[in-house]
Amino acid sequence: MAGGSLIEGHGSTSKSFILPAVNRQAGAAFKIRRTEDINDREWLLLRCAFWDGESEEEHYASLKKLTTIYAPYFAFIANGEDGEALGMAEISVRKDYVSGCETSPVLYLEGIFVPDQHRGRGISRALCAAAEEWGLAQGLSEFASDSDIDNDLSIKVHLGLGFEDVDRLVCFHKKLGKH
Repeated sequence: MAGGSLIEGHGSTSKSFILPAVNRQAGAAFKIRRTEDINDREWLLLRCAFWDGESEEEHYASLKKLTTIYAPYFAFIANGEDGEALGMAEISVRKDYVSGCETSPVLYLEGIFVPDQHRGRGISRALCAAAEEWGLAQGLSEFASDSDIDNDLSIKVHLGLGFEDVDRLVCFHKKLGKH
């Protein structure tokens, strides 16, 4: 990874990437770490801030389910020099069809979040770079994601991170047995 070095973390589910912050005025280096631990408090709190319609208990239950459905399912967490959680990227490896992709399995960005006060420092870019490095090390060749069609900020962020808009989708649902 350009500008950073891979160092081993503690435990079998943790690796850290030391990356320089893009905006030196906003702070010095931040660290990117990978976690699969659904009991990781920072991961849970960042999820709650990002998807704020659910309680901590509901997010914990979601993580339990997601780590079962999409193995592996994990997060990269950015921490400042003081240890403060600065952002997260939730990652999975999708083995089903992924729109716009030519291969399977595919590295998948399930969600990315950096609180307002930490934006503009290159944290999202660093989180995605860590995910990409991990994916390449696993032999994956494509990185995909999605966004609600009317979420202009998410679309702008994805395009800024190098993703291409490959599809627009309208989903349908029907209850069985109802006419």
